[in-house]
Amino acid sequence: MPDDLFPDALHASRAKPVSFVTLSEARDDAERRQIERALAKTSGQINEAAKLLDVSRTTLWDKMRRFGIHAEHPIDSPKP
Repeated sequence: MPDDLFPDALHASRAKPVSFVTLSEARDDAERRQIERALAKTSGQINEAAKLLDVSRTTLWDKMRRFGIHAEHPIDSPKP
């Protein structure tokens, strides 16, 4: 399992007690990180990022809006 999906586990033994987050908050944080990774990998190509994430482009746009994510160079289709 990728460490970045559960960053709290990396420092659990030496970390100070952290407030407990809800499952919804944990899921949102994981989705946000994965969307940011997909956008970075595709250089901001929304269509390609959606394919990597196995969601529709509309779903990706909705999630980006909800999480306040802005692709640096949003591109809906691959460059020629």
